[in-house]
Amino acid sequence: MTTERRHLESVDGIWARRISWGIVALAALIAFVHFAGGRVLWVDEAMIALNLRDLSWKQVVTRLEYAQMAPIGWLLGQKALLELTGNLEYSLRIVSFLAWIGCLFLFRDLCFRRFSPFVAACGLALFAFSAVLLKYAVELKHYEIDVLVATASLWAAMNILSAGRRAWGSWIVFAIAALFGVFFSFGGLFAIAGSGLAILVQSLKSGRRDGVLLLGAIGILCSLIFAWLMLSFYRSMVAGSGLTEGGNDAFFNRTSYMPLPTSLEDLLWLPRWIWDFFLYAFTAGSRIGVTILIGIGVLAIARRQRELLFVTVGPLGVGLLASSVHAYPMFERLALFALPGLFLAATFAIAWITEKLSGHRMMPLALLPTALIGPLGDIAYSMRLSPPYANQDIRPVMEALEREISPDDSIYVAGLAIPAWLLYRGHYGLQNHVWTAGHGDVVSWPCMVRGMPDLIPGQTAWFVVIQNRTELAEDGFADSLALLGLVAKHEILAATDGATLHRLRLSGQGRPLSALPDAECRT
Repeated sequence: MTTERRHLESVDGIWARRISWGIVALAALIAFVHFAGGRVLWVDEAMIALNLRDLSWKQVVTRLEYAQMAPIGWLLGQKALLELTGNLEYSLRIVSFLAWIGCLFLFRDLCFRRFSPFVAACGLALFAFSAVLLKYAVELKHYEIDVLVATASLWAAMNILSAGRRAWGSWIVFAIAALFGVFFSFGGLFAIAGSGLAILVQSLKSGRRDGVLLLGAIGILCSLIFAWLMLSFYRSMVAGSGLTEGGNDAFFNRTSYMPLPTSLEDLLWLPRWIWDFFLYAFTAGSRIGVTILIGIGVLAIARRQRELLFVTVGPLGVGLLASSVHAYPMFERLALFALPGLFLAATFAIAWITEKLSGHRMMPLALLPTALIGPLGDIAYSMRLSPPYANQDIRPVMEALEREISPDDSIYVAGLAIPAWLLYRGHYGLQNHVWTAGHGDVVSWPCMVRGMPDLIPGQTAWFVVIQNRTELAEDGFADSLALLGLVAKHEILAATDGATLHRLRLSGQGRPLSALPDAECRT
């Protein structure tokens, strides 16, 4: 290598490192914009917050209300923050935000340890601008903790595989990540398992008994702790979460390939699920580009150092195996622990392409837009200060209701709006108003009127709804009221894209119908 070329690579390395810090800063800023906005907690977040606010310390680690489940360490930490600050929007989201910052630093350091500066900066860009990871960086959910545990175990495992017995600092990080994951994460444990398998295989191949013994000690300790948590706490929590019935997406009911597929549908489930997961994780605009990079990366890893397959795609495989025996529901959001490894596989692909086309560096750069066009589109939307689920901001509805309601008015709260209503009604002086709770997630006028049979002429009824305004059709509105002998003047007093406040001023009609229009009111 000539002196001139070494100088050029040194300059490129300096610029790549500077750019990488810019990437970290920008990704942190995007998350901070969402965090600083302080939007109200949306449906799922509000359910967790209600448990943290209303349940005792003992109750919050045994059986949560609203079919929720979360790691007990995370729950106790969040409850402590709420007790100390009394704040919902900031104190309960700070953990996810800090976890995201930790992920950025760990992944950046990992990339620059393993790859050339140019390749490292490209891989970091893929990870840092992931729309789904940025979304959960400001959510009251434990999913970003899963990603942090996965990233920490990935960082430690890659260093152990490279340095062997000399990597005592990395062994300590791996042990801490494993113990932390047992208490604060679910999905992150699959990343620990994948990393542990990689270390075990290499230790056995190289005859390093110390690595096997260390790994065994960590594994036994974590297994005993998790078994205690499962028997003491998680058993009752699982029973109340609905996961044993398959949750929302029915992934949990699939036996897939274990022990053998029983139908063509079972056989096709895995590729279909992976394709759908990649859509969720990488967005429609980038799914094909990232899938190609991951595929190339897996092939490159398989040719050079097969143990790294356990680190990169192993966590996803372990999670799917657990799902196949009904031990873990592989909803897309519960599989985010797999993303650090998948992004690392994509970085291996960029390294391989750069090596093969060493004189044409623009070629791998040309691949990045195909992998980033989807996430960058989402981020561009987010940077206009419209955070995820902003359409479910119930504040305009509550403010209008506080301003307009009279003591004798009736209030109906549709199913999806109930958590936010319970959480925030005290902020607007509405805690003493009598209200009727809707049942199920379906919002329609026949369902809502059926839930309020005591409406009378001369009354004003308010309907608090979280649903796209265009989805709440007028079908059955007049007929449903006519069944009660009523007509109504209908007004919408407050609306975002998803949260709406309807006011009905009721009067008598005189000739009630004999039957309510058909409506399916439960999901």
